[in-house]
Amino acid sequence: MASVSPDAESVSDEMYTEEDNNFYLLLSRNPVRFEPLTKVTTIFFDEVNRQVFTIRLNGLSVTAKGPSEKVNIMFSLPDKGEIKSIKFSSDLKVLAIQRSPRSVDFVNFIRGADTTEYSQTCKGRGATILSFYWTGCYEIVYVTDQGIEYYQVSPDKKNLKLIKPYTLSVNWSGCLVCPEYRHSGPGFSSQVSRGSEVVRK
Repeated sequence: MASVSPDAESVSDEMYTEEDNNFYLLLSRNPVRFEPLTKVTTIFFDEVNRQVFTIRLNGLSVTAKGPSEKVNIMFSLPDKGEIKSIKFSSDLKVLAIQRSPRSVDFVNFIRGADTTEYSQTCKGRGATILSFYWTGCYEIVYVTDQGIEYYQVSPDKKNLKLIKPYTLSVNWSGCLVCPEYRHSGPGFSSQVSRGSEVVRK
């Protein structure tokens, strides 16, 4: 059994003891516990929503856990190949799954996963998706090796609309989101970092 502390800031100074100062790493008193990595089990961490996904056999069994007890979701997905990344929207109603280097699949998630998936391929010719981030309730950003593509997700219509592309050189990326994002809709402030530069939405 493994554990992670996705909410280290919530641990107050009063909870630390003098003995804790002897360590470089201190887990939360209430860590998220999940199955260890094995030949049939893969683990993913969504740094924006602070959720850990445990996936067995390419989706036959999926568990999503977060710092809140409300986020302890179990479901299954059809085996359509190796899952490279998986993340929920902030309201847990849309699941994004990357299986391909050029596209991300989406599943509406109300009382379990919908049987119909819809997909969005990146627009850059020959581009490869390095990562993707939910930056709003129904807003998502693809980070590719050719730039950044900002999309609006329409769960009802089961499609995505390209809002704005940014052409730039990307080696790596990270996403910093203000705390209000996790419980709000569109309109918050976010930053997507790539290399030594920051693109602010």
